[in-house]
Parts: sequence; C-alpha cells; structure tokens
Amino acid sequence: MLNGEELVVIGAAGRTGHQLLIELERRRISARALVRSENRAAGISPAHRPVVADLANADALEKAFSGAKVVHFIPPLFSMSEVAYAANAINASIKMKVERFVYHSVLHADTPEMPHHIRKANVERLVRGSPLRWTIVQPAMYVTTPFLYFRPQEMAFRPPFSTTKPFNPVDTEDLSEAVANVLLQDDHEFATYELAGANALSFQDMAAIASEVTKTTVKAIAGTADEALAGRNLSAESKNEARAMYAFYDRHGLLGNGRVLGMLLGRHPRSFESSFSSFIQRH
Repeated sequence: MLNGEELVVIGAAGRTGHQLLIELERRRISARALVRSENRAAGISPAHRPVVADLANADALEKAFSGAKVVHFIPPLFSMSEVAYAANAINASIKMKVERFVYHSVLHADTPEMPHHIRKANVERLVRGSPLRWTIVQPAMYVTTPFLYFRPQEMAFRPPFSTTKPFNPVDTEDLSEAVANVLLQDDHEFATYELAGANALSFQDMAAIASEVTKTTVKAIAGTADEALAGRNLSAESKNEARAMYAFYDRHGLLGNGRVLGMLLGRHPRSFESSFSSFIQRH
C-alpha cells in the first residue's frame, strides 16, 4: 500500500482532484497534493500534504516527485499549455524514476471538433510513447455537469445544447473510487479505461428522472452558450473552445459504456436517479 510520500496527485485543488482526495482519505491514504499556488494549498485537507509547484517548471516538478512511486496527472481545465505541462510531468517522472504515471484524459479524446479533446489526445500519445508504466483514464461527462445546468427556481435543466442528444454521465464518487483503485492496485499498467455511466440519457430523460425524484415536473430547455459561460473565469480562447464543445454536444451528445467502470468498481455504477437524489438532499 502506498504511503503519503509515494503518491502525487497533480491538480489536487480542482473539483476532480478534490473528490479524489476525499476518496483517498476515506481509505486512510494520504497523498502529496500538488497545487499551483499557496492559496490553493490552503484548501487541502490536513490528511494530505500540499506541495506548491508550477507545471511549467521542470525542476520544481522533479523536486515534487522525489521519492514518489505513482504520479496522477489531472490537467487544468481548458489549459492551452496542457501538452507542455504533461511533457514536463512525464519527463520529471522519468528522471525521478517514478514507477507509474496515470493520466486523466477524456472520453473520445481524438475528436477534432473539440480542440481541448485533441490536446488530450496529443498528451495520450506522449504518455504511450514514454518508457513509463502508464495508465490512461477517459471519463465521460461528469454527472455534476447536468447539476450545474439545473435551475431549481424554474425546476428545469438548461444545458447550452440540445436536450435530446444522449450522454452517459458518470457519478463523480464512482469516478474517484475507480481512479483510486487504479492508483492503489497493481496490474493496471498500459491500460486505457473509458469511464462512463451505465445509462445513456438525454437531458429530457434526466428531467423525467428528476421529476420522479422531486415529485414535481422538471423540464429540460435548451439554453445558450452565453448563459452557460456568464461569470466563468475563462480566457476568450477557452470560451471559444467551450462553445465548440457545446456545438459538438448539440449535434452528437457524448456516448460511452458503463462496463469498464463497473469492472473497476466491482459493482454496478450509480444511477442518475441515485446521483440526483443525493444532489437534491445536499441542496
């Protein structure tokens, strides 16, 4: 079993990293939580050791990886520098003799219509071409994304794309549990895992399930990209990439399959009904 000095989680302060740290803490496992600023370090649970390092600084990463056996790279959201950051993390892992490198990619990375997916496909190529023992995880749309589009005052989901196209939303606790298993167990090297929820659902389907949970009518109404991006702290280029993503979702959705997630969990993935019920209880 890894100890707190042997597991490094890059991007630990983001929503994905935060949920993973919760799962590790539940298992009484600590990690070196790599973050980019002292402000973000302040938000890390005392169960984990925060380490501040700039992903653009290869020397800082080498120091941060000293003694580590496993590095999990969760990239910043919509970062134009993701490939360069990943190259630095891979090279530092090689130099510091890290045993395993786990990259947090995205479902259907090689999708030209979505530039941020293509960056992840390029990182995947770097990972596979390295001498490291690697694993790549490719999560589907997080179930928290539909929740971001839920407007309780209207009792409606307002995604900035079609409400009829299908998705396989993955529960974030399921995702963290599966990723923790990959990090802590043996025999996951050289695997690429698509991690999707068990059921293909449109936002119309999600609204019908939400109606059953809340015992009231919940609607699904296509909103706009401007509504979805209002107030988000993203660069103009990142917002353009988000618009490209919404346009792709509007045409195709994003389908996956829940079998691999179920295999890693050793059980059936959580349903959207279960995830939404928990969301309503918390809010």
